[in-house]
Amino acid sequence: MERPIKVILAKPGLDGHDDGIKVVTSPLRDAGMEVVFLWVGSIINAAVQEDVDVIGLSFHPLVHRRIVKDVVRLLKDKDLDDILLITGGSILDSDAEELKSEGVAEVFSMKSTLQEIIGYIQENIRG
Repeated sequence: MERPIKVILAKPGLDGHDDGIKVVTSPLRDAGMEVVFLWVGSIINAAVQEDVDVIGLSFHPLVHRRIVKDVVRLLKDKDLDDILLITGGSILDSDAEELKSEGVAEVFSMKSTLQEIIGYIQENIRG
């Protein structure tokens, strides 16, 4: 039997805005994905330990740039380029393009539907 897609959802930055990531968690599970939810902590170590296919980061404006750069660097340092990195939250369109140029596969906005997120993951996992 093929294993389910495994997703880590993390809310780095401790900005106190976690409703969006909570909304996405249940539908991903309902779609048959196994979701590991992290507020903060060692995202990369958890990705290795849990053998995940996807890392999803949720951000409030202005806290995402440095954190994404660190996550992308750590993924490369540990040869984890096969993990799909996605982000979402209150991210400006101009910032979304910058994040994609830095290694984020897709940036979902507050307007993204849950079906769009699920479909993107199912179609684009790299494992």
